[in-house]
Amino acid sequence: MEKLLTTNTPQISPIAARRLTSVTLLLLRQSVSRRNMGKEEEEENRRMISLLNYLLQTIFSSTNNTAASRGVVDDLLQSNRPSDYYMSILRRGQDKRQSKPTWMINLFSCLRDYVIFHRDNNVDNGEKATAMDVDDDKVSNPYDLELLLKWCCKTVLHLASTSDQQDVATAAAQNLQGDDVLSTILQYQQGIALLASILFIAPSVFGKSWLDTELTQLLRSLTQMQQQGGAADAVTSDKDLIPWSPIFTHYLSCAINSGNNSTPSNNDQIWSTALCETLNNHECSVLHHIVMQADVYHEQRDLYTYSVPVILQYTLQRHHDLATLTTFAARGENISSWIEDDKKSNSEISVADAAATAAYATDGMDVDDDDDDDEEDESLRSQSVSIQQPSQRDKRSTSTSRYSRQDLQTLPKLDALYQTKSLRDKKTTTDRLRALSRGARGSQIEVQCMISLAEKVGKGQWMLSLSNSLFTPTTPQLSSFGLVSSSQLLLLQTRAQECYPSALSSVLTSCSGSKAGRNAASPLLAKLAFHNPSLFGIWECSSQNVPLLTRSQSSKAKIANSPQLVTACEVFSSFCDLFSHHLLAVDDDEFLERYFSPTNGGNTQGKILASDVVLSLKKILNDLYWVNPVLAADISETNDAESILRFQRVRLLISGTKLWNSLHERWCRLYRN
Repeated sequence: MEKLLTTNTPQISPIAARRLTSVTLLLLRQSVSRRNMGKEEEEENRRMISLLNYLLQTIFSSTNNTAASRGVVDDLLQSNRPSDYYMSILRRGQDKRQSKPTWMINLFSCLRDYVIFHRDNNVDNGEKATAMDVDDDKVSNPYDLELLLKWCCKTVLHLASTSDQQDVATAAAQNLQGDDVLSTILQYQQGIALLASILFIAPSVFGKSWLDTELTQLLRSLTQMQQQGGAADAVTSDKDLIPWSPIFTHYLSCAINSGNNSTPSNNDQIWSTALCETLNNHECSVLHHIVMQADVYHEQRDLYTYSVPVILQYTLQRHHDLATLTTFAARGENISSWIEDDKKSNSEISVADAAATAAYATDGMDVDDDDDDDEEDESLRSQSVSIQQPSQRDKRSTSTSRYSRQDLQTLPKLDALYQTKSLRDKKTTTDRLRALSRGARGSQIEVQCMISLAEKVGKGQWMLSLSNSLFTPTTPQLSSFGLVSSSQLLLLQTRAQECYPSALSSVLTSCSGSKAGRNAASPLLAKLAFHNPSLFGIWECSSQNVPLLTRSQSSKAKIANSPQLVTACEVFSSFCDLFSHHLLAVDDDEFLERYFSPTNGGNTQGKILASDVVLSLKKILNDLYWVNPVLAADISETNDAESILRFQRVRLLISGTKLWNSLHERWCRLYRN
């Protein structure tokens, strides 16, 4: 290694350079994963970094040669077999198929490991760890981080330059054809998405001005490439800095959406897998820094507005602890006090949860339980029904016997089971967070990001601002410097309007219940329930899903369509919670003026009509009560797609009945001419 670095020997063969690059990256990742390195190991790592720099220069040095040589290098960079190097000389005039770029993924993964290493070892306090940037006068970039980031940027440029022009033209045509563009993302765009996920884990490990300059150079080069291909709309001045954060956020959301809505090819699978591995256990840090940046760049707010809902939905669905923190923050609880590790706090929380469980279990029992002699025994059995066999419904559906009293519980008891599960999730999350806060430095930083993010989302003001930008009729402003087309931005707007209600549903999970005034102190409900554009936008999404919720389907068909059914249940449950909370502050005269359609007609566009809500609820509740009744066993741990769907049906039954009762009470006392 020293001979290669210190002597002016001819360049090693490209195949040997590629193999040595893979081995060097593997050794660097193994070394940095041990965290505690001695001086000898640090010196050895610096030598390997220098070797890696030399090898990558050898690989990329041929990219400026003739077209024939460039074809050989392209095959080299993408191929894993030595024979491809020689056969590419004969095939350079033919179409080339890209193979798995394994060493490229290892390069990005090595940068990720080093970013996490420097975050966990060079941060003195939690505020710097959760900050978006640091003071450049006090921080100098480590040599290894600078070198790895530069080569990752060069790799993205290489992928963009070697992209087939036909693929670029096809992608540009899809911008005008429909939603296919949201499920199609080129390899260099996947590289940007992977780089974005790495940088958003801990941007503070880099100096802000250096990072902005480096990534501006990358984006400017991509813009010039697209301008030469006729795909760019604008080019910035060479002196101006391009805000990289909104554009990187956009590509990250596109990659997440592409992975959720399509089956990736062999070329795309390795990029998608690397992105999932990077986001795993770091979703909260990534989303936390994205949200912080969204408050800074107001000129590129549209890119954030149409990208953040996709990332927020993805994070809440996969990070149960964050979803639990956020939903209890939406109820107005002080979630920061959860991680206080003392016996007094533990006893107070246990007593409070026990009292809340008892209150939920006895709330409203006098409505329909006055004729059961064994009510107490059945109540005890119903409290443990959530841990029964998950196949109980399947057994009942295949049998000719009728449902038992234990299967079909009353609404107050179902509500008590629902609230008990929420409190049980709260206790589990609290115990896990306390254990993490006493663990390694990286775990402590993740907990801090999680709590900060949950408070920002759950308190309501940020969600209100995002909702106002999504559902207020405005024309999207293109501020992406030619890297995102106007037509694609319109498609992203539609996709964001679909993801936002689902994300909102996760935040409102603990706010669902059979009583409208139970969560009157919720800051999120107080802000969104009285914002007319948000209320009407969610109602539009909910009304479109009514046919799906009331359609008669077999059990197998429902399982096959479970993602669509889960989303439909979530959105309608959110509307029920918001609208029932809204009706608490609306008097009868205002209700008639806003939500009652007179017989002589009138302009009802952009309005919520109570009659439409009642008819939709009638169909949905008929299915939940009679056609395919909700069982107590449906309130169980959500471990698979089927259990998630059953849990959301329980929630829809509780929230839908709450809104139905609110409208029924109002409807009965109103005088209508």
